[in-house]
Amino acid sequence: TNSNSNPSVFFQNFSLMTKRTLGVIAAFIFFTVGVKAQMAEPVKWSFKSEKISNSESDYEITLIADIQEGWYVYSQEISGRGPIPTKINFEQNPNLQLQGKPMEIGDKKEIFDQNFNINVTKLSGTTQFIQKAIVKGGLPLIKGQLLYMTCNGQVCLPPKRINFDVILK
Repeated sequence: TNSNSNPSVFFQNFSLMTKRTLGVIAAFIFFTVGVKAQMAEPVKWSFKSEKISNSESDYEITLIADIQEGWYVYSQEISGRGPIPTKINFEQNPNLQLQGKPMEIGDKKEIFDQNFNINVTKLSGTTQFIQKAIVKGGLPLIKGQLLYMTCNGQVCLPPKRINFDVILK
């Protein structure tokens, strides 16, 4: 007899085919979700403040990037057409006077970036961006926005914006 004309054989084959297909789809989904979860947040940010003198008004506001091994963020200083540099903007406030630009402290390397065909400064590992500020009038909270781009040797993630609040201590 022809197996195509026998309904029970057809459904057995169909069932086996469906199980295999669903197994392949499930494996693909688990792999994709695992890769995305691993790639989704290669940079974790934290924020703190510290009084740096006996004066009631001198502070350092520190943005800390914990960057996964193999990944990096770009310096604030990128010239030419290339990646998005790290940008830190503090909310305007008459009681906040920023002192210069944020300093970059961490594993900092200037290299040729093949993704953009220019020399860039990359930061990796645990990196700190430290902004000195004079705070007047008992300002308890400083708000700001951070924009950064992260890459590894093969891929760059889209630039990401993070709003942040730093409580003055």
